[in-house]
Amino acid sequence: MVRAGYIGPRQAAEYMALAGRNDAAIMAICDPTGTAEPPADGAVARTYEAPEELVLAADLDALVLRTPPRETARLARMAATRGMALFLAPPIAADPDDAVALLDAVQRAGVVTCAGAPMRYAINLIQLRQMVRERTLGWLAARAVAGPGDGLPWERAAAACDLVRYVGGPVASLSAATRADGLAAAVVELQSGPPALISVANGWTAGAETSIEALADGCRMAWFAGTNHLVLDGREWRVAERNGMNDLHVAEMAAFTTAVRTGHRSPILCDCADAVETLRLVAMLRQAWEPAEGEDAP
Repeated sequence: MVRAGYIGPRQAAEYMALAGRNDAAIMAICDPTGTAEPPADGAVARTYEAPEELVLAADLDALVLRTPPRETARLARMAATRGMALFLAPPIAADPDDAVALLDAVQRAGVVTCAGAPMRYAINLIQLRQMVRERTLGWLAARAVAGPGDGLPWERAAAACDLVRYVGGPVASLSAATRADGLAAAVVELQSGPPALISVANGWTAGAETSIEALADGCRMAWFAGTNHLVLDGREWRVAERNGMNDLHVAEMAAFTTAVRTGHRSPILCDCADAVETLRLVAMLRQAWEPAEGEDAP
């Protein structure tokens, strides 16, 4: 049984996924939002007022963090020195330098890490990735769209960046970038050679979506996060899911607790090192999409 701690709001998907595990027990909780309800699984857990107190005092095998990025990196470094495995909701740090310092700490400690990337656990996306890897890739296009709001939707932009890296592999360089009202686009070169387009749109009134499209050996493929369906040359493939993204959070948490319990890290599809590279790509795009003079920063 994995003795787990949780820092963050109890209504978050990560908490619900952890509370539903039968191979883990929540032994310590710190909810900065002040939620007073008991743990969802009914377990007896000690409640801490300060995150630092939990990290330094609780006897735990693993810690799940759903906290602001700078707090996540700081608390994770503290927990790593105590030998705790870490589940980190994205973004794992405020900037790439902070993330690299975190990565150094967890690697020196040798602890298991899982960085939140629930889309990677969608079976249709895994299938698309496998098909792309088995063929000669021509190009990739990842899109992130969001409803009306201020600035660019950076959380969705990060998800699009992660999709490009997960499906296409490491990114070598940024070759072009542009930004207009509510829309930003960039072309990056993959280390394998082909280009990838990353586009982010804000103000779409029809909802929000993150998707990726690929052309490989003449076969056109697309995957859509919101509905988790795959399109192959115009033919749709769907996987029935009870609760959509909630199921993916459950699958991701299952991979984490299994890795902690068994010592085998293979079930984890995104660790701290992988998340650092995605954060670097996001930072590269933010710099390329610098707002014009007099415009509010995203």
